[in-house]
Amino acid sequence: GGMAIWARFDKSIDLMKVSQNALKKNLVISDGSHHNAGKQNLNATRLGFASLTPQEIEQSVQILAEVFQY
Repeated sequence: GGMAIWARFDKSIDLMKVSQNALKKNLVISDGSHHNAGKQNLNATRLGFASLTPQEIEQSVQILAEVFQY
């Protein structure tokens, strides 16, 4: 249910670190570990946005842009 996109990242992106840095900025995103059935290293996560306002989506994207520049 809800509205979301599946995002798959290059293997050079450390989703655990991205998730931790986002949390420091009050943005909760999955580190992707819940989506690795069978110990696959998908390096992917589900980004849900159904309950966000347009302004919250913009703020979230800005935070993501910042944490991906670590």
